[in-house]
Amino acid sequence: MPRDRLIRTRFLLTGDRLRIEVHDASAVRPVLREPSDGEESGRGLWLVDRLSAAWGADPRPDAIGKLVWCVVEPAGSDRAPVELPPRPRRPEPAGAVVVEIEGITAPATFGRLNDALGAVWDLLRMLPLGAVQYDAFGHVLSGPGAVDRAARVMGRDGGLALSVALNGRAHLVSVRPA
Repeated sequence: MPRDRLIRTRFLLTGDRLRIEVHDASAVRPVLREPSDGEESGRGLWLVDRLSAAWGADPRPDAIGKLVWCVVEPAGSDRAPVELPPRPRRPEPAGAVVVEIEGITAPATFGRLNDALGAVWDLLRMLPLGAVQYDAFGHVLSGPGAVDRAARVMGRDGGLALSVALNGRAHLVSVRPA
């Protein structure tokens, strides 16, 4: 299974506050609702809401999907709900990038990563993608934080590589520094 598809948990203790994160590949944001007595499921987020000082959901910074987080404090805490600072944003990498979709396009150079991701998404969304591929590529290439995510992956791996399946054949989508 690809690393960005795994469910991951993270625990951060700061003073007497514990931040709990659950990362998964689904882009579907959780919805708080009041479960009825007869239901056998649907109480997880309801419990998180009742037991935590704060909770929320954000796009994953380094992969497709989301992370759902909550902050818990010691019982009897009189503090107001926790306000967490936004995650630091990395600047878009300077310099041109080259984009190629194996077997579909010749390499093309773009002056900015943002322009390259937009062009790839414009092309891919015209192709007969399945719903899962469409949602995943839409999130990776144009969703919130797409440029930051791509920049992090490119900085770590030297490039961004995606795979698109068309007519039973996988095509490599590569974005790399020029």
